[in-house]
Amino acid sequence: MNRLVSFALKVLLLPIGSAAYHLVTGANGFVGRHVVYSLLKRHHDGNDEARKRPIAENMRKDPAIIRVLPYDMLDGGTTLSDALECAIADESANKRVCVYHVASSFGPTPDPVRTARNNVKSAEDAVSCLAKCSELHPASRFRLVLTSSMAAVRATSQSPLNGKYYTTMIGTQSQS
Repeated sequence: MNRLVSFALKVLLLPIGSAAYHLVTGANGFVGRHVVYSLLKRHHDGNDEARKRPIAENMRKDPAIIRVLPYDMLDGGTTLSDALECAIADESANKRVCVYHVASSFGPTPDPVRTARNNVKSAEDAVSCLAKCSELHPASRFRLVLTSSMAAVRATSQSPLNGKYYTTMIGTQSQS
């Protein structure tokens, strides 16, 4: 694993107190897979949200620790909302939930502008979904950690094609 990704994971896995539920979108991806492994090393329970195709492979993991859920990053937040509602219903009213949203389309595509827009839309949907869930369940505490393979492994000379931001340093943003 390269230095940038190692550093990003250390930042992503800051403790959130007594978090009882961790949800990782894009768990089959480059960054998501490492987030899941890091959480499992720390013995956190959690759920993976991943594309349907690789679900069978992930089910080989201990089902008592990890549940694999279907996830579509372009469904307007429906599958994420369902998973959050399930997390809240499973435990006490004073629940801590951390969503690691790392799902993104990555790699060469026929339409890179559309791909970039889809990635941004997916992130916006995740933020909106978490905000709505937080309003519906004010006793629970929610945290969103947002990144993507696109932002985590890009070359320093690259800039976003969609006019949005890439985080260049912790706490700062640069615009293309």
